[in-house]
Amino acid sequence: MKRLTLLILTIVGNASMYGATLITAGDFSNPSLVTFGTSGTFVNPALYTENGASFRATLTGGTLYVYSGVMDPALASSTKSIDVIFGSQVNRFGFLASTLQSNSRDFQVDSVLFFSDTAMSNQTESYNTVAAMSIGSFFGLEGASGFSAVRITMTPTSFSGFSPLIDDFRFEATAANGVPEPSSLAMVGVGAGFLAMAWRRRRASGIR
Repeated sequence: MKRLTLLILTIVGNASMYGATLITAGDFSNPSLVTFGTSGTFVNPALYTENGASFRATLTGGTLYVYSGVMDPALASSTKSIDVIFGSQVNRFGFLASTLQSNSRDFQVDSVLFFSDTAMSNQTESYNTVAAMSIGSFFGLEGASGFSAVRITMTPTSFSGFSPLIDDFRFEATAANGVPEPSSLAMVGVGAGFLAMAWRRRRASGIR
């Protein structure tokens, strides 16, 4: 009986695990919005905080510039990586490639790591499909479950010496966050049926 219970719990748990998926700006219902309205220079470990989200350069000594309503991850390396830490768990985030500059600042999002804790010690999933970003384009992801922080790695593609400029960062926790998928609920029902059948057979045979 215990083995059957463990098997059912394992199947249901695995059924709820799936990767992060791309979403559009229109998929957000009521997001919190970060407009980068307070200018400043933030050298790691310093954080830029606005509206329930905190941003920092990933690398020690790395710098984030915030000016004219955009965030500029001006790191020394060709790869630009930022950490975003949320005040409470969310399951969606996204941002625009800024239209501030007249010259092209095309870049690509190389990867996103998801963490269940604000200390960023417990990675829960990742997204590793390269997404090309041009001026005004949108990048957004919905996680498999709630997360407390993300690490976003980007690479400039138009001018190697320039940084990606990020605008209108948004995030939210949807009502569905933490609710089992229908397939998982179906498996719970099937598992409960098997458990009931096994219990009745054991009772009929006098086994306790």
